[in-house]
Amino acid sequence: MVTAANETSAIPFRDILERCGGNVTLALPSAPDEAQAALQQATALMLSCGPDLDPVLHGETAEPHASLELNRPRDAMEMTLLRHALDRDLPVLAICRGMQLLNVAFGGTLLRDVPGHTGDRGKDGVWEPAYHTTYLSPGSKLAAILGSGGFVRLNSIHNQGLREPQKASALLAIAYSVEDGVIEGLESPAHDWAIGLQCHPERKREVPGSFKRLFQAFVERAESRL
Repeated sequence: MVTAANETSAIPFRDILERCGGNVTLALPSAPDEAQAALQQATALMLSCGPDLDPVLHGETAEPHASLELNRPRDAMEMTLLRHALDRDLPVLAICRGMQLLNVAFGGTLLRDVPGHTGDRGKDGVWEPAYHTTYLSPGSKLAAILGSGGFVRLNSIHNQGLREPQKASALLAIAYSVEDGVIEGLESPAHDWAIGLQCHPERKREVPGSFKRLFQAFVERAESRL
């Protein structure tokens, strides 16, 4: 499988997937040709957290004074990888920024700022998350993987996001924040296994224990493509 990220943000996901039995190749924006070559042999794609998505990707103009942290080479690489993976119907797991990219790839847009979801960066540079109550649809693929739906408490470290008006029409909203309606989970009904999640399940002390099943299920689905 391929995990698209920079090296720093990819390490926790790579370690988790390898502990679940996955064979992980990192796709880095500094080597896009190697990333595309790796995807040709891959059985799944994971998109992880990272900087803001360029508003130009969803048809908006970037404001010169907007406080956005952008990485356009990564945007371009990940969009290419995601479209190739979807065309091949590979399993896709999209976390945080990855879920936002999934929505944009299907024609959706993003809110540039979602108050109350960013968390706080400590003096040591480590992000302390915000928390909110999320409703997970019991009939979703994600709920089937986790073992149940309903109300869960999840972490939150993002400033961009989406609500129903920004959601791509081809995607299903499978989870949302009860407090403000921010969408916390997406699935593609047209694909075998394409799931987006806004929270950070790799920070296992900040989400329910059932979320560890997500990574195992992703690896097993990838192995089924061998």
